[in-house]
Amino acid sequence: MAGFQTLGACDCFPPLDGSTSICFLPADPSVLCPNGYAGAPEQPTAVLAVALYGVGVPVLYAALLFVSRTAIRDENPTPLSTALSFLHESLHPWALYWPLVEAARAIFLTGFLALVTPGVPISDWR
Repeated sequence: MAGFQTLGACDCFPPLDGSTSICFLPADPSVLCPNGYAGAPEQPTAVLAVALYGVGVPVLYAALLFVSRTAIRDENPTPLSTALSFLHESLHPWALYWPLVEAARAIFLTGFLALVTPGVPISDWR
């Protein structure tokens, strides 16, 4: 979630002395943001974190499940299918990709939706 917050707009506050407003990174209020955007040093790291965790891990799980799908569906364990049992053990063998659907749902609901008007209640979206 912090990676998505770093990609979003910063929290800006009006100055008391009439100068330009000051903006802070929502994920880390100790970091100043230039021009109300997520800070330049943090944004590439956030993009990398979102890409690796939000996309890379599910793609890696999908590839590993695809490779061991025959062993899982035939219930003929191999070392790889046994190692992946934390993903598919509690499911029917033909539903082995369901954890990927759940991971995509969780990432979408907690991550990408955090970028849509963060801090504004849904009742105020218009």
